[in-house]
Amino acid sequence: VPLRCSFSVCHTSEAQRAKGTAQSKKPFQTPRGPAAHTLIDRPVAHHLDPKNERSGAPQAKSNEQRKEKEKEKESSRKMASVEPGFYEIWFDDSCTVNPLTDLRVLSPRELTFPQTIVCFQILAIGILFTLLRSWTVRCILGPIADRMKMLTDDYPRFFESAWQMTYYTGAWFTCAYFAHQAEFFKRACLSWVEPFPYQPVPLGFHWIYILSLGWYLHCFYAHVFLDPRKKDYYEMLIHHVVTFALLLFAYSKGYSRIGVLVLYCMDVCDIFLHICKLLRIFDNAKPLPSYVKNFAFPFLPISWVVFRLFFYVRKVLYSTLVHPFQFGGWRNSDLYAAFNVLLIILLFLQLMWFYYIMKTAVMHVFYGDEFDDERDPHAHDKRKSQ
Repeated sequence: VPLRCSFSVCHTSEAQRAKGTAQSKKPFQTPRGPAAHTLIDRPVAHHLDPKNERSGAPQAKSNEQRKEKEKEKESSRKMASVEPGFYEIWFDDSCTVNPLTDLRVLSPRELTFPQTIVCFQILAIGILFTLLRSWTVRCILGPIADRMKMLTDDYPRFFESAWQMTYYTGAWFTCAYFAHQAEFFKRACLSWVEPFPYQPVPLGFHWIYILSLGWYLHCFYAHVFLDPRKKDYYEMLIHHVVTFALLLFAYSKGYSRIGVLVLYCMDVCDIFLHICKLLRIFDNAKPLPSYVKNFAFPFLPISWVVFRLFFYVRKVLYSTLVHPFQFGGWRNSDLYAAFNVLLIILLFLQLMWFYYIMKTAVMHVFYGDEFDDERDPHAHDKRKSQ
């Protein structure tokens, strides 16, 4: 009997087998009516399957983590796409990147200097500036001084101020054009993110550095051999040496973005400085209306405070003192101490020259003196003669 029952259960007739295959070939139809809700929306009982019990919760967690990461990426893209305003550029410390772990220390470190061709470019630009100044004085500035019948003592001062005003006007507007297009100008902390200190120098910034290094090489030569000596002769000599070393280290050691910010904050004030000096020289040759000098001079102390004392400290010094450790890693910040010492020396020089500027303003307002350069001994001799 057991054998007969098993045979009857396990083996079906040919008619039953054909009927089963015909039903299996029919397309699946979605159930409709009240039964459809119970069949489709019925929750799955994971506890009935031990395999689902192990894999269900981790899959849910991974999905939640994936959604959170996607939300973070979308928010970072939105933050990066938002153009920061004036407050965010100069006051806000928020950055779209998170502090990085110091993994770049694994790469080999070596003391590097600019390539030989870069050194030749700097030397050639310095010589070219010297020759160009000689030609400009002989062919352009000399005839202008003769036609205006300037004082004999004002000739070298006129040549110096006109030449430097021409350079700094073109240099600052060029630097501002490229700097305003860069993201690190809006958020200074981006100067230290990966691949710092191996950040590539764009072609525009490369030539800004070459021209600036060549210019300060020329300024060192002109200050020693061409320009008349002033009261701050040695301080200006220190300024040229410090600025040249600062730009050279910034270009070769990965601080190129900070060097561009330094040039942006410094060069603009020299434009107003030499405009005021030229107006004073013109006034010696032919008296100018007082409102012209009174209108031009305030731009000098205002620009000095805004760019060299506030923006320089806020955007450059704060970033070089704090951000290298936070975003670049302390082992990646080569020459950290030397670089910041040079920047602080520049700050003290700016404070000293600002004192001379304010002294000139006080002498004019309270004593009626002219807007003479307090560093110039010619101005002091003229006061004694009066």
